[in-house]
Amino acid sequence: MALKPDREELAQDISNYMNEAAERGGVATFLTVGSGGGWRTVMGDTGNVVTYAAAPSGKSVAGILLNDMVPVVNRTGYTFRYGQRDEMPIGAKCTLLRRGWVVTNKILGTPVGGETAYVAVSGLISPNAVTGNAAIGQFLSKLDEDGYARVSITI
Repeated sequence: MALKPDREELAQDISNYMNEAAERGGVATFLTVGSGGGWRTVMGDTGNVVTYAAAPSGKSVAGILLNDMVPVVNRTGYTFRYGQRDEMPIGAKCTLLRRGWVVTNKILGTPVGGETAYVAVSGLISPNAVTGNAAIGQFLSKLDEDGYARVSITI
């Protein structure tokens, strides 16, 4: 589990798609931006697509992924467990947190409460500023014994 249920969600965004398997709790950045409101209304328009960027330098931050993106080979008779597991099939819309706070273990480095949080490689959150990487908020705690920390998100 990369995201604990202890969180405050003040603003969410449900207008983006994710075309890869991903575990919730990391920072999603824009891969492509569609026209209009991000809905697939125009033939050939894929809408807003987000990813866990391997190299996030210069990328625009979309938000913290709040649901797991899972592969489903055969959808016949398969019911997604939205309430229990918060999972969505790869290629479907995902839920992103834009403002609030979460408790996550998707952290690179050793943060201290009060430090600025930056997007890092592969959707991780880091207390270390790297040229070109966007600030996403602030660490509200240090790492606990399980490797989780509370992070304020302001995107």
